[in-house]
Amino acid sequence: MATTEVHITLVDDCILVPDVSTVNIVAGDSIEFWAETDGGVLLCMTPATASFLTPSPDGCVAIDGGGSATFQFSAAPAGVYSILLQWPGLACPVVVDQPGGTTATVSIQTAAVEVGSGPDPGIPQT
Repeated sequence: MATTEVHITLVDDCILVPDVSTVNIVAGDSIEFWAETDGGVLLCMTPATASFLTPSPDGCVAIDGGGSATFQFSAAPAGVYSILLQWPGLACPVVVDQPGGTTATVSIQTAAVEVGSGPDPGIPQT
């Protein structure tokens, strides 16, 4: 059984980026996520995605900086199942899977960064 390692690094001091963005889901194979950031990472997913991973996560998995999490795949219906990477301490965004197609894959993506979501506490407000 094969294991795919996904190393998550920090780019431009704010973007969590996986070195692998798509993994085929093959029953018995494993996927191992490594948080190569000081602050760690959250893996955000739908219940459908979590249902074919063992151990079965509860929708959001926290990995400390320098740590890892490993899951084994079970069979999954054809479709694209998303795992979004988010900063710890922030809410997991809405994750959307895409059923259908001819194969089952996991798509690993960076959660959208909301720029300008509020005033900068370091800038005096007038």
